[in-house]
Amino acid sequence: MKKKLLFLALMHLFVVACSEPTSASDSTSVPPMTTTSGEDSIQSDTENTTISEDTTSSDETTSEEITSDEETNSQEESTSSEEPVPEGYYRIQYHSLLLKDEEGEFIPIHHDIPDEYLSFDHESNTFKKELALAAFAFVASAPEADTVTGAYQHFDFDDLYLSEDYGLEEQADTVKYAIGHKKVEDTNIINLTISGYQYKKPWQNNFNLGLTGNHAGFANGANKVLPNLVNYLKKYQGEERTILFINGFSRASAISNILITSLIDNELIEDKDLYAYLFETPIGVESKDEREYPSVFNVINNADPVTHIAPASYGFRRIGTDIDMYKENAADIIKEFDERLDVGVFTPNEGYYTSDIELTNYLIDYLLAPVDTESLEVPSKDMSTRENYYKNVQDDITYLMGFFFSLPEEVLPKVMDKFQKTEMVEKISLLQEDGIYNFLKPILDECEVSYEEEVLKAKLNNALYLVQQKPTLLSFAMSEEQRNNLLREVYFHTLEGVLPLLIAL
Repeated sequence: MKKKLLFLALMHLFVVACSEPTSASDSTSVPPMTTTSGEDSIQSDTENTTISEDTTSSDETTSEEITSDEETNSQEESTSSEEPVPEGYYRIQYHSLLLKDEEGEFIPIHHDIPDEYLSFDHESNTFKKELALAAFAFVASAPEADTVTGAYQHFDFDDLYLSEDYGLEEQADTVKYAIGHKKVEDTNIINLTISGYQYKKPWQNNFNLGLTGNHAGFANGANKVLPNLVNYLKKYQGEERTILFINGFSRASAISNILITSLIDNELIEDKDLYAYLFETPIGVESKDEREYPSVFNVINNADPVTHIAPASYGFRRIGTDIDMYKENAADIIKEFDERLDVGVFTPNEGYYTSDIELTNYLIDYLLAPVDTESLEVPSKDMSTRENYYKNVQDDITYLMGFFFSLPEEVLPKVMDKFQKTEMVEKISLLQEDGIYNFLKPILDECEVSYEEEVLKAKLNNALYLVQQKPTLLSFAMSEEQRNNLLREVYFHTLEGVLPLLIAL
């Protein structure tokens, strides 16, 4: 288990590498961008985004529409907990992404909330923790078609639409989402839930920032959702009030941020009729204006580096209002919720950082600091500006993310086992040209992994050049205390890290 967590921590270094400098000393921010990124970005121009009455996206006709009569797996029937769900309650349930029990199974997590939490009897620009918990319930159900269907049915949504990606093999641009409707008195409620966890290949799109405009990878996802959502809304918008409830986690929240700007900017829905509750939201909207979007709430933990993607210094922002869940006793809150959830103890590094948030800010500032290109003997991997990231880093990171997250499951344990058994002198050789490739090649060949030798070798060498230009990354990999600190930040981005802090708000 520790081997897997270490790998997650090292992967998290790539996440931090795209993050925003937030320290008070930062004075090198790039001015907000004023251009758009073309096909990869949802435009703000109404002419480009308004969907005509007869517009239908390709997946609307092929995706499965499920009604409550056709689906029999109720939430009560599918519960994994021995205790029955109290009447009038919904059970939020999912498995930990990080922690396993003694039998090697990921531990189950559950929490019951009253059905009445799903209520819109308040102004949309007022944050309600109860509605946030209801939003989290849909977020937790989103990765699988049967669980998201069960959640929608429990709360009496009908006309359920599931995107075709639920039934297709995962790709870099996969976006699983569900839309449902319910009528409460004279109000139509439309619920959009986008899945934001339990995926692999889309990780490469998370690092596809693009040169201009909104974060290109997140915008690609928003473009997949927008046509069907607009067509769905048009079925119910009329004389009666129609409100839109949007919820999502991580990547799904970033996609939702961009999606909402298009809906509001093009008057496809009004602020007062939008209720958006998003969790651990990355930054991805181009900062070309400062419109407030008062009906959007981003429930985040500022110690989580993912909430700083993509950097504000690159010209990005997060729309709406941030609700920060971080508390100094966050580890105690999480462990009190479930004693098995142990985040560990933070170890200060005097002179550099003394808390989780200070560590996040330190890493962000360090990774975005300009590189002294005059002293380099290898290609520059400077990413102090968006243009430099796009030119020097983006292709390498997106390729490697796509490659590593597409590997068969048996590859990673073999890699970590070999690394553990390698003598220190041999480990140092990994820092030489082609060193990482030569280390991986025997395992890749043994597991019959297909790859282009020269391309993979070049990308791994480019990753090595990045580490050479940011040597503190090596100290984090070598220091147990720093790895443990970094694992806390990984933990803060998991559902089991978010839910207890949300309850404690």
